[in-house]
Parts: sequence; structure tokens; C-alpha cells
Amino acid sequence: MKKLFFRLTMLVVATALFTACDNDDNPITGIQLYSEGAFIVNSGNMTNKIDGSLTFVDYKTNKATQKVFQTANGVSLGNTPNDGLVYGNKIYVAVDQENTVEVLDKTTFKRLKQIKTTELLGTTEGKSPRHVVADNGKVYVSTFGGVVAAIDTVDFKLAAKYKVGNYPEGMLVVSGNSLFVANSNYGKGGGNISVINLDNGSVTTKDVKGVNNPQGFYIGNDRRLYVLDWATYDPNTWAALTENNLRRLNTDLSTSEKVADANYVAVFKGVFMIINAPYGKEATYSIYSPTENATKSWDLTDKVEFPCGAKIDPVRGNVFIMSYHKSQDGNGPDYNADGYVNLYKISGTKTATYNVGVGPVAVFFNAGFRVVTE
Repeated sequence: MKKLFFRLTMLVVATALFTACDNDDNPITGIQLYSEGAFIVNSGNMTNKIDGSLTFVDYKTNKATQKVFQTANGVSLGNTPNDGLVYGNKIYVAVDQENTVEVLDKTTFKRLKQIKTTELLGTTEGKSPRHVVADNGKVYVSTFGGVVAAIDTVDFKLAAKYKVGNYPEGMLVVSGNSLFVANSNYGKGGGNISVINLDNGSVTTKDVKGVNNPQGFYIGNDRRLYVLDWATYDPNTWAALTENNLRRLNTDLSTSEKVADANYVAVFKGVFMIINAPYGKEATYSIYSPTENATKSWDLTDKVEFPCGAKIDPVRGNVFIMSYHKSQDGNGPDYNADGYVNLYKISGTKTATYNVGVGPVAVFFNAGFRVVTE
């Protein structure tokens, strides 16, 4: 755990090195962090055959453009896109029911490559790509086939394959050489955590006391690792048997402790913005700081109707909270209609609302760092 901030340290070192260099023709003055916009992945509605889409929020114009993939390529993004990221000059979107990872130019949104995960990994292991993370020239894709695929970002070929637990969901690269994988077991209980050593390819899978249906990982300002653990469900009635909560993991991954009730979390500088939205009840919002071990109310000026996810721009600190609209009968969320996203400051002040597609499920950012020259 001492290496959690190794990559940040290397960024500072790299900045100093670039600043020290001198080229008479094109002198490098440093590295600049930037964030130019946000992408919202809309999953659509698989049951009612509503395809998903990709929305782009341009910070410069403060406008949201719908269906940017479809407009650029003349075809639908497909059935149940679930996650995405910007890495280098490309966008990667995992499309669950199509068994594809779409690779796009991040400026034009034109398709550069459609990777069929069932061809890359085989019919069983390649089914239902779920989440994507990237590091060191590779994009890592978790699939409901129980594997994580490392895809080379130059030739888009399979660089490595790792067998993990059942129904893996979110992932996190720690220290540049450890990939943590949340194995959900499809909400049936018995979910666990795999750790992939990216240096030697070994995989360690552990049952963690208190963790039942892990979805993703976060690092707090105490340099500890946290996991979002959703409820488990009765396979016949889908009634919740446990609770949704945020948990802190101990260093050997044998036990965990509950930090807060939570359906969704977003992290900025190691501080957690937490949304607890039990089905049929009003959502509550709070802020948890691990170093202070304290939770306080997060007072939003204009709350969303039915929150379904949150993400914070790591550079600007913009908070995006996704939501469904209320159904016409007023009895719950409308899963067939376009959703929306509210934009907040960390303080909780709402600054904008953007219309998005049906079933908003994930937010990712056109953010990173670039070399600055004179």
C-alpha cells in the first residue's frame, strides 16, 4: 500500500524533467493537466430493445450533444453499452450485449476498430464485456466470462488474458503493477476480489469478510483501498438480502469494515461523495473524509429525481450525478425515456443540467496531461 501514489510521484518527477529540458527549436516548458469535456454512457433498455448511446458534454460550449457515435458512424452503438474511457487519443467503450469494445477517435468519434470480445477470447470467456481501465499501453476489459483481457492499444490484439472470479465488474490499477478486480458473482453472494500482478501475470483471488457483491475500487486520502459492495439478491424474487455499502479493506484483503450505506460513490482527492438510494426511498447524500474519519451531510441545491450514478472530473472537480426522470404514472423512474445529468460544484451548488440518453450508466472524461511547449 505504500506505493499507491507512485504514479503521481512519477508525474511530478516527469514534470521537473520536462521543465529542465531545453530544445532550441521547440523548448518543453512542462506538463499541463487538462480536462475538456465529459462522456456519458447510456445503456438503453435491453428488455424493450432500446439501444444505448454516447453523449458528449463540451466544457467550452457548455452543451450536451446526443448520440455522437451514431452521428459519426451511421450505426447504433448497440445493446447495453456499460463503460468507457479516454486513453491517449482514443475512446474505448465496452458494449455488453454486443460483445464488443468500440475504439473511437476522441475528436471525431469515428470508429477506428470494433473488437469482438468473443472472437478475441472465445465464445464463453468473451461474453459480456463490462468495464475498462487502462495503463502502460494496455486497455484491460473485464467480461462476464470470468476473465480480464489486456488489449494492446496499437494493434488491438490480445496481449494477455487473466482468469479471475465469477462475473467481474470494476477494476483499478494500483502502483502501476497491480490490477484489482471486483468479482460480483452476479449478485448471488460469495463475490470476491482478484489481484493481478501485471509484472509476472499471477492472479490471486481472495474471499474478503464482509464483501458479497463488489462493484469497484477507490483510494481514500488515507491511502487505503475501498470497495463499493452492492446488495445480494434472492435469485427467485430479486428481493435484496443484504445492503449496499462502502467498505474499507484491510491490507491483506482478509477482512473489511463498513464505512457508509452507499449505492454510488464518487471520489475527489481521496474524499468520498456518497449517494445512498434504497429502492422506493428518498436518496440521501453525504461526504466522507477517511483521514478525518468523519461523515457530514452533502447539501445539494437541486437534487436529482432518481440517482443512478456519479463521477467527479479529476482535474476540474465537476460532480456529475446521473438520473432517470419520473415515469408518467408517477410511481417510479422511467426506464424507457431519456435521462439527465446534473452538474454540481464540490460544495453542492448545481451549475447545469444536461439531457442524456436512455439509462445513463457511466461517466468518463476527456482528461489527462500533455506536454507544453513555447
